This record gives sequence, structure tokens and C-alpha cells, in this order.
Amino acid sequence: MAARSENCWLVVTVLVTWSWQHTTADMLHRNLYSDIYFPRFVYSATVYGDHDVLSPIARVVAISRGNVTLTYNIRHITCREDGDEETFGVDSRIFHITPQDGRVYVNVNNPRCGDKGLPNTTWKITIAASSDLLYDTAVLMVDVKSDQSFHCDPRDICFGQTELSFSVEEESAPAVLFVFPPGYAANRCPHTRATYGITQGNEGGDLGVHRESSVLVTTR
Repeated sequence: MAARSENCWLVVTVLVTWSWQHTTADMLHRNLYSDIYFPRFVYSATVYGDHDVLSPIARVVAISRGNVTLTYNIRHITCREDGDEETFGVDSRIFHITPQDGRVYVNVNNPRCGDKGLPNTTWKITIAASSDLLYDTAVLMVDVKSDQSFHCDPRDICFGQTELSFSVEEESAPAVLFVFPPGYAANRCPHTRATYGITQGNEGGDLGVHRESSVLVTTR
């Protein structure tokens, strides 16, 4: 996704191959993380998995002084026998939130997961948030976790690849925060490898600068 200003645009993509463990209290401890300065923030995640094993739920935690508007869309994709993708369900909703005590919890449930197995399915979850204060200081955390109705131990689940993409307004000069699902892969996947890239270009679509890097984080 790209956020356009008058002269240039910015795209940042993060690929997460494993998850790390944090408690909810850790995630909400303001001193542990940098703030996000955003007039607009867009989060997109594609989760690959089997309904029998992983039914994703996106939990959004917004900490902001101003009102927050959240919009989410879930697109369900399955693979046909010929190998082509087919969208078989779409769900969307808009939340207008006035935070109380500076914290807001919104649970975005996958409406199509049920109790029947539908293998080879991809979920495309897009969540956009905007604040009514142009340069509000806020923290937006997105947690994609398993549906415990399947009675699976989240510590035994390792994500293959989870893609997080976001776009920001250039003027906001953001410091970006990602908080990954707590409790995942504590036993079998003790490390988190995050690879990120930054691409800048002009309104004509020409790429000007591209940088890639990665970081390895050990589960606490």
C-alpha cells in the first residue's frame, strides 16, 4: 500500500516468519515501545493456514488521546482444483471509537471459520485506523491469533509467513511499532525473524530508493 504526498510516496512491508511471546501487560506498557505518530495507519495481514488448525482473530488495541476510527475487511480466499484463487467470503465493518482510559479493545472475528475444516484457505485481513487529531500520539497494535474453539495450543503453532504492510503520510515522520501475538511458538519456535523493506518513489511510480534489512529477536 502507498501513502501519497505532494512529492513522493512510501511503502513499507514486513514479513514475519516466526512469532514472539509477550503478555498483554507487556504490550500495553508504554515505556517498552516507541509511539506511532499517524494521521492514518493501514495494517494488512495475509494468513495462510488450515481452518482445522488456525482460525485467525485480529485483535486491535488502540491507545490514543483522540477519537479513533477503525475499518476492517476480511477476504477469504480458497484454492480451486485448477490452482486459481477464489474469494468465497468478504466481511467488513467500521468502528468509531472514543477511547476511555486511553485504551480501546476491538475483537475482529473471522465470520467464516466455524467448526468445519476448509483446507488450503487464505485470509486477507485489512485494518485501517485514523485519528481525529492530525499529529496525535498513538499506539496501534494488531494481534492475529488462533481460535481457541479448536482446542489447539498456540505454543505449538508456527506461522509460515505473515505479511504486514502499512502506509503512512510522509509529513507524520512516523516511528512504527509492531507487536506480534503473545504465546505463539514459545516451545517450537523460540526466535522471531522479521524482514522489512522500505521503498520510496515519486508520483510517476518510479522507484527511487529501496532498502531491506532483518532482525532476529529471541523469545523472552
